[in-house]
Amino acid sequence: MEALHVTEMFKNKKILMLGLDNAGKTSIILNFTGNRNLLSYMSLEPTTGVDITNLPISDTTFHFWELGGQESVRMESLAEFNDLVAGTFKIIYVIDVQDVARYSLAIDFFDEIVKKLVDMSQYPEIIVFLHKFDPMLEDDPEFAHDVIQDKLVGKIQSIVGEKFSLVVYKTTIFALFQKMEF
Repeated sequence: MEALHVTEMFKNKKILMLGLDNAGKTSIILNFTGNRNLLSYMSLEPTTGVDITNLPISDTTFHFWELGGQESVRMESLAEFNDLVAGTFKIIYVIDVQDVARYSLAIDFFDEIVKKLVDMSQYPEIIVFLHKFDPMLEDDPEFAHDVIQDKLVGKIQSIVGEKFSLVVYKTTIFALFQKMEF
């Protein structure tokens, strides 16, 4: 009986990580695992399909399911979304904040994901990382708070609506998180 009690204490949490190619999903996972070696970041290859990283923290193991972001992989992921989302605790959606030319594409893909979740009546917490928000951007008018609110955050909030819990963070490999207040 005691062994059963100990096993019940351990938890598994699946986190689905999505976004366009080159958004920085893999670098975020490297950061989570504590790998901050610059050479590790420089040698990253695009994720094709699903890459699963298991990260034990205390009595919980977080299973990061990172989905590739190339167009063909995104379409395949959406086609298999019901299977991929099964058992998901949280969804992390990553947007390369410096890739202004692809904001619309990133928002459209996010919208497709949320529609799939609603169709399935699945409402995991959604976390959006506005990634590559490097320190040099803080003073750039193109990335001012109100501009990011208008071009990204406001659109994300309207897609999510009230059925989901949503948190938005500015992230960079230089520092893990800075929560945005909107």
